[in-house]
Amino acid sequence: MSLNNQYLAYSYLGFVDKAEKILFKSLALKKKIGNNDLIAGDYGSLGAFYKKKGDYDKALTYSSMYLDLIKDTGNITKIISGNDKIGSVYFALGEYAKALSYYNYSQLLRKEYNFHNPSALVNIAQTYQKLGDFELARTFFKDALVMFEKYKEPLRIIDVYLKRSDLEIEAQNYDAALSYSKKAVELSAKTESKQLQAQSLAALAKVYSKLKKYNLALSFSKKSYGKALFKGQPI
Repeated sequence: MSLNNQYLAYSYLGFVDKAEKILFKSLALKKKIGNNDLIAGDYGSLGAFYKKKGDYDKALTYSSMYLDLIKDTGNITKIISGNDKIGSVYFALGEYAKALSYYNYSQLLRKEYNFHNPSALVNIAQTYQKLGDFELARTFFKDALVMFEKYKEPLRIIDVYLKRSDLEIEAQNYDAALSYSKKAVELSAKTESKQLQAQSLAALAKVYSKLKKYNLALSFSKKSYGKALFKGQPI
């Protein structure tokens, strides 16, 4: 079994320590070969591993090492990815201004090279929301939604609806939140995703609670709970 397959197997089974050792074993071999592109790949994997583990300092260290090494290759796609990796770690750390600087630089490169990634727009929108700039957050959510609609990705469209609903609740704009949560409920009903259906119903219940329509809030909470039980997973 290859080292990569061993890592995936240990990760899936929850053997974190063994998965970590496999990554460092792989890195040592790549360094012996002397291929910087392969070494950078393992730095990126280590960054992702530590981020998932919640060790954000190490995640930042290895994500930065990935970006530093990949810059020398001139591979724009990977440079964008490297900036996004670091941005996501800063976001997890709650350092939203730093996260935004990396996300925005990635977006500048995407525009320059005509790359499109609506998920990146969602990341930027969420960061602006954390910074309290709801107008810019709305702008980037709107742009992401347009692209997801163009690519016909209903599950991602629902996800944006739910995020917009949360934003409008935070902004105390409950009529807009109600509109987006209803859109999420309507579209999710056309999919096979019981989890998204449950999340959409829960979002609608949350808005009705904010509107002090408690009977409706309770009704949709029960419906959401029923979907979650059917799925067999928490909402």
